[in-house]
Amino acid sequence: MKWLLCAVFIYPLLCFGSFENETFKIEIDQGDCSEYDIACNGIIYHSINKKNGTTLTIKNGRTLNVGAMQNFRGYVFEKKGYIYNLIQGQYPDDGDDAWQLLVTAKAKSGYKILLEQKIWAK
Repeated sequence: MKWLLCAVFIYPLLCFGSFENETFKIEIDQGDCSEYDIACNGIIYHSINKKNGTTLTIKNGRTLNVGAMQNFRGYVFEKKGYIYNLIQGQYPDDGDDAWQLLVTAKAKSGYKILLEQKIWAK
């Protein structure tokens, strides 16, 4: 519900928070960004793999914005050849709290999808 309120009533303000599914718990921190920024760099990603306990922190994330109006679509984080995306709106039948976690690796012919999971905004 927080994400629905953010998208409908607070847009174009950025929304930061938590995401969770059976495998991962992810926290997004605004880092150097103001809650009033439409687009921003310096967002922090911190994830915990609930199955094996490994953690990952990326401090150079940015918002994913599209179009002339810079419509917010999610977040992008890059580290050591891997790209971690949290994308809103990929599962419209599941409501605004369902996001996509997509992890890709740079390959010779583009990008290879390593992980694609539905994850829920908390």
